[in-house]
Amino acid sequence: MASIKTNLNELSVIIGIGSRLNNNLVQSIDCIFDFNRYTNLYCNNITCYSTQISRITNQDIYEYQNSITNGLILGRYIVDKLNQKQQILQTSDPILWLGPQTQSQCPFDIKVGQIGFSIKEDSFILKNPGFNNYINDLTQIQPRFKKGLHIFRYFSHKELEEWFRYCYVKLKLDIRRSQKIQFIRSNGQIYNVEKNGFSLEFKNQQRSASISFVEKVREQSFNNRLGGDIVEHTFSKWISNNLEGTDNRYEYLKRSCAIESGNAVVEFINKNLNPDVDKILEWFQIYDYEYYYAKCYKQHPVLYKVPSKHNCQVITKPAVPNVPVSQLNIYIDFDFYIQDNGSVKVFSDVRMRIECRYSHGQLKGVPEAKFYLQSDPPFILIT
Repeated sequence: MASIKTNLNELSVIIGIGSRLNNNLVQSIDCIFDFNRYTNLYCNNITCYSTQISRITNQDIYEYQNSITNGLILGRYIVDKLNQKQQILQTSDPILWLGPQTQSQCPFDIKVGQIGFSIKEDSFILKNPGFNNYINDLTQIQPRFKKGLHIFRYFSHKELEEWFRYCYVKLKLDIRRSQKIQFIRSNGQIYNVEKNGFSLEFKNQQRSASISFVEKVREQSFNNRLGGDIVEHTFSKWISNNLEGTDNRYEYLKRSCAIESGNAVVEFINKNLNPDVDKILEWFQIYDYEYYYAKCYKQHPVLYKVPSKHNCQVITKPAVPNVPVSQLNIYIDFDFYIQDNGSVKVFSDVRMRIECRYSHGQLKGVPEAKFYLQSDPPFILIT
């Protein structure tokens, strides 16, 4: 579910577009005090999203004034840029909010008439797929990697086990001294790790799991037996409190795992590089149709036309690993050749960064692959 900030920003863009088309000036303070009025006035399908509107109006939205201001500025900017030579956006065009129902194959957050707009404020995360999709798209290897691929288990198993074992042994030593460690979440839920005879017991208020002190448990078995919730709020929390940023051996083992995995996965990709062009274009949210990508951060708006995939050629370059401190990143550059109004525009070295990270606690579950655009997008800037 999108955040209230995101919803407010997108709806403010709609208000900015609608008010500009109707030659009305709406200020952010007007929106704050009468948001319902302006969304009802300019968003033609707002009644379909009463749940989202209730969430917004039940909040003190004054704290989101910057997002509202950015949205209004961007909405007016969109109209001014697209209508500067001809009336592309019409007063009679319905303005629809699509953000709550946006799917991966439809990047639009807003439609004005038949024209789609993807709206961003300050994020450059393009996609959040699993590593299996990333490797499959670049190599088309058979058999394909399956959902749930754990990049460390597959490409740096030995280093992962050493990293995990160090953390687990340190926790056992702590429990032998203190007998019990308690963690309390912000919602009041209590989690414990405690010595129970000859076993180490992990538990919350619903369930528990025990592991003998002498058992040489492995990382995957540990995750499977405890379950994600308990791992996150006991083991991962203990690591964060006791090892992250303070234990040199821990940092060395974490970095070693990232380096080995990065080198191995990049070697595999480059050896088997055979990109699925349609999938690569989808990474950049380039599909069968043209639409617009609009962004406003700190009151500086920008508008791009996103080409259809039929007007794009893309060349994929070899991947490169990078591990700043201990976080695995994989960089890959692309050259784009885009046909636009009879000419070919070239975008060289468009860089994508794929970040590998445990999003919900170290050594909990399967690391995610987050895609970030590290350079200007391969889109046509509207000036």
